[in-house]
Amino acid sequence: MTEPLVTIACATYNQEKYIAQTIEGFLLQKTTFKVEIIIHDDASIDDTAKIIREYQKKDARIKAIFQKENQHSRGVKPFVDILSQKAEGKYIAICEGDDYWTDPDKLQKQVDFLEANPDYGMVHTNHAIYSEHEHKFLKRNFDAPVYNDNPTFEDILLKNPVSTLTVLAKTSLIHKVISDFPENNTWKMGDFPMWLGIAHYSKIKYLPDNTAVYRVLKNSLSNQQDFSKKLAMFNSVFEVKTWYMKKYGCSQVVRKNVEIDYHREKLKLAFVFSEPQTALMAKQELLKTKAFNFLDALFVFGSKNTLSRLMVKVYLKLFISLK
Repeated sequence: MTEPLVTIACATYNQEKYIAQTIEGFLLQKTTFKVEIIIHDDASIDDTAKIIREYQKKDARIKAIFQKENQHSRGVKPFVDILSQKAEGKYIAICEGDDYWTDPDKLQKQVDFLEANPDYGMVHTNHAIYSEHEHKFLKRNFDAPVYNDNPTFEDILLKNPVSTLTVLAKTSLIHKVISDFPENNTWKMGDFPMWLGIAHYSKIKYLPDNTAVYRVLKNSLSNQQDFSKKLAMFNSVFEVKTWYMKKYGCSQVVRKNVEIDYHREKLKLAFVFSEPQTALMAKQELLKTKAFNFLDALFVFGSKNTLSRLMVKVYLKLFISLK
């Protein structure tokens, strides 16, 4: 029996509103090769599992893992610890249960590129962004070419250009990268560390094709409205970067810029949530690196209270264009 060339890996939890559209995006794919679809349901308490089972009956390519106890709450990362280990394909494509693919040729184009360019280990694409709570597509796409269509390890340390729902990567390379992870790490994400590891071992290619839709949910892990949770995620990203810089090394310039960006972004976060103590701590760190500037000072002032934040927002809108 022919082995699948591509494994589609999908992690889902309580996504009954979206999982059908996600699966339809998988079934939409037109390929000249065999595909398997592995869906991991992390003990959903809504009808997510029921919907998956209905699709399983219709398409034998769908293999499902139904957990009886939520694994994420136990510190298990569904893709890193489960899905990637079950994959039989030479390549893995990733899409979580609230995002979806729109281009029927997505997998074919990505596989064609990797098969023709063996020195590349991963390819990702552009995508649209849909705001669920605003019920509209945002005006801009992901726009990764702003950075680089061949992002390096140091490029990704400075700014991550990769969106998980668009990725196709070599399974063997993903296994190698995951095996490098420190044991019992407390990283709050599994995808970003993989991109850094893959970039260390191989080349990464960006294709400008718009192949998918990233759904922004009001209280998703990456869009937290709670300051402490948002800060914890933010700190975890910096922890990952620090670990990789120590393990594989990087230029002093990049190391310094990673540190400056961390404190500067933390300062902006403090401004958004009106957290003056966090803003002052970020200010002190920026002063140490001699990177503290006028805009930073505005954010420190704006973090003090609602009135000061409003004043800064008006000033920024009138006089400063922020990307």
